[in-house]
Amino acid sequence: MYMLLRKLISSFAAGSACVLFFATAINNGTPDQFISTLGVVSFVAYPVVLMYGTIVSLALEYVTDKWVPHRAARIGLSAISHTFFGALFGWLTQLDPLAVWVVAIFAVTALLYFGVDMLLRIAERKSWRRLAIIVMVAMPALAVVGFAVVFS
Repeated sequence: MYMLLRKLISSFAAGSACVLFFATAINNGTPDQFISTLGVVSFVAYPVVLMYGTIVSLALEYVTDKWVPHRAARIGLSAISHTFFGALFGWLTQLDPLAVWVVAIFAVTALLYFGVDMLLRIAERKSWRRLAIIVMVAMPALAVVGFAVVFS
């Protein structure tokens, strides 16, 4: 049960980062457009990160836990695989073949997803579960507020 909660929190945090990356890249500098861009991008980014990211992450966690014996190798392979699949998704969904930034944003989002998931795994082992959940849920909300203040 906690694994699913971990994946949902990772999706929320990585989805928030993805929304901020895209909204910043698309924004032309006006605060009103930035806020509306956040809303529009959110409708696409959160479901994509939730569905695609969670499925890929669950599959990678299952495969690496089952077939990779060393912990360091599991972590490294999982980080590389998350980044690869994020970049692959960005490459498959980009409209402009020269828009490398789309691939980079998805790759970074996938790596952030992995990072948040790993931090939550560490927190679970050290019995910091409640604090970790509060921090991981609050950070994206604070980032959105921070970006809104900066662009206003």
